[in-house]
Amino acid sequence: MALLAFGTPPVIEARSHRDYAEWLEHRVYDRACAYCLEHARILEIDHVVPEALDQTRSKDPTNLLPACATCNGHTGKWDYHPDLSPRFKCRGDTHGFLALDPRVDDYATLYAVLPDGRVSAHDGEHWTRAEWNASVLFRLNRRTLVLWRRQAMDLARAAEYLVDELERLGTAALPAAATRCDVIVREVAQRLVFFELFEIALSPALLARATEMREGLRGQPRAE
Repeated sequence: MALLAFGTPPVIEARSHRDYAEWLEHRVYDRACAYCLEHARILEIDHVVPEALDQTRSKDPTNLLPACATCNGHTGKWDYHPDLSPRFKCRGDTHGFLALDPRVDDYATLYAVLPDGRVSAHDGEHWTRAEWNASVLFRLNRRTLVLWRRQAMDLARAAEYLVDELERLGTAALPAAATRCDVIVREVAQRLVFFELFEIALSPALLARATEMREGLRGQPRAE
C-alpha cells in the first residue's frame, strides 16, 4: 500500500492555514499537488473538510493538503464534500462519494497509469468512486496532466539508461553524460511522489540516486 509518511506536524502558533505550507509543500509533497501529483511551482492549501462544513478545522494540519489551482479551483474539488449542502461544486450530485484523499486512499490500488500518461480506474469494488473522482471531480486525464505524466515516465527511462551507463563505464569516461544525468535525476527526484504513490517501478540505482537528491532538495530553503 503506497501512502506518504506525513510524520508529526510542526508545533506552531498558526495564524492561518497557510502557515503549514512549508511543511506540507516542501517536506511532505515535494512541491506536488496532493490530488493530481503534478509538480508545481505555486500551490494552494486545501481544506479536505471545507471550512463551510467545519470551521473548527480551519487550521488543523491534519485537514490540510497542498493542491494546484486546477484541482482546488472551480473546475476541481472547490468546496465539494458530500455532507456539505448547499455547495457550489457538484450541487446535484447524490452519489455521496468522498473526494480522493491521498492520506488514506492508495492510488496504486485505485488506478493504473497507462503508457500514454492517462490513468485508468482498476476494476473492483472501488471502481465507481475512483472513476467519478478521475472524470468528474478532479479531471485527472486533462491534457496537460496526461502530458506531464508521460514526460515524467520518459525522464525516468532516460535517467535509468544514463545511470546504468555511468555505473558501467564510470563518470570519468563520460563527463558530459554525468552532468546530463545529474540534471535528469534531479527532475525525477522532484517527481518521486508521483512514482511512489502510483507504484511505478524505478531501477534500484536510479531510485537510490533520486532519493538521495530529494533529501538534498528538501534541505534547501523553499523558493517563494
